[in-house]
Amino acid sequence: MRSDKLRARSVRLLLLFLLIQGHVKAQSLRYTCYKKSVCTNHPSQVKRFSLSNSDTTFRSDESGVCYVNKLGSYFLLSSEIDTGVEPPKVEITTFENIQDTVQTWAMYPILIQSYADDLEPGDWLYCDNRCDGVKIDYYKNGQKRVEGKFKKGKPVSYVRFYDSTGKVVNVEQYSKDGKKIRSVRLSN
Repeated sequence: MRSDKLRARSVRLLLLFLLIQGHVKAQSLRYTCYKKSVCTNHPSQVKRFSLSNSDTTFRSDESGVCYVNKLGSYFLLSSEIDTGVEPPKVEITTFENIQDTVQTWAMYPILIQSYADDLEPGDWLYCDNRCDGVKIDYYKNGQKRVEGKFKKGKPVSYVRFYDSTGKVVNVEQYSKDGKKIRSVRLSN
């Protein structure tokens, strides 16, 4: 009789443990991302992005919301938010919904062609206009972020990427017609 009560109690505890474990695994948060351009200072929602680390990737849905069910450090990946050096890092430490705003840069490359314009992948923009001549974009601390020479949106000669301390971390060399010849990543 006593062993039956003990067995029944053990089964109840096991079921309770499995119920709690399933509840914890089912927890998730809503991550919504906005970008704010240094050119316009106007925030707009990023519709296509993913949060990714070495273990997993969470992608946003059609409405621009990413559901995350695992705490950790993630890189924010999106063609709408390209820093040219390293993607923004997002630390998720609790299951509370997050609305994040990321500062976008004045100068960036077009990665995906849109139907609404005549821009092509490989074109570079500065404050939403095609780059022409020597263009430089800066970090908030005043250090160079990216520098290049352009003609009608295409890089010609070079594009240099810098870290936030002003050190060159990557140099891309281009032909006069905008074709990449080589890319050299400089070690720390």
